[in-house]
Amino acid sequence: MRTFTVRFDLERGEEKGTWPFFFRELQKMVAGTEVDFVVRRPKPSASEEFEELKVQLAPQVANDWFLAERDLIFEPMTFDLRASGLGEAIAMGATETWTSVTLIYRVLNSLGRGDVSPRALVGPIGLVQAAYRVASQGLGRFLLFLTLLSANLAVINFLPIPVLDGGHMAFLIYEGIRRKPPSEAVYVGLSYLGLAIILAIMLWVFGLDLGFIAR
Repeated sequence: MRTFTVRFDLERGEEKGTWPFFFRELQKMVAGTEVDFVVRRPKPSASEEFEELKVQLAPQVANDWFLAERDLIFEPMTFDLRASGLGEAIAMGATETWTSVTLIYRVLNSLGRGDVSPRALVGPIGLVQAAYRVASQGLGRFLLFLTLLSANLAVINFLPIPVLDGGHMAFLIYEGIRRKPPSEAVYVGLSYLGLAIILAIMLWVFGLDLGFIAR
């Protein structure tokens, strides 16, 4: 049985939950789903203390609730931008590359803050499937996909993780500041640590792609 948990914080009588999201998710739930509705609010007797109220809800079928997207999958509306000359094409390419690079940093930041789940990552198998879908939309979109992929690899390769180029750059910066390289034990230890991190990430994304890890 699937459980859907919703949390609301009530502070000073002001509702900070997202009711539209809650109602929308309710309409997409399958029969038998249990909803844990949790409200965190200040205690009436102490303004500095909080209490949590938990209620378990069971969604019921309601024919008078309307969800326009129920059982429908809509393709996003897209349009092509075409440059009028070589200069504009170079500018558009530079803008797209910069957007791709900054997007990757934003995704990494969201992963670090927990806004994006690590289960949303894809590995080589997922990339091949995505490339096939994009290639079926035309050469232009496939080239844009390759741009994003290249920028992704460049950013990841420059992360300060030993065994990657970014890790080597970090060692060089350390050597430039301290005027001497790190000891061999530190270099080897951090290199093994970086290798372990890379292997762990590879196993994780392969597990997601192959279905061994639930998304």
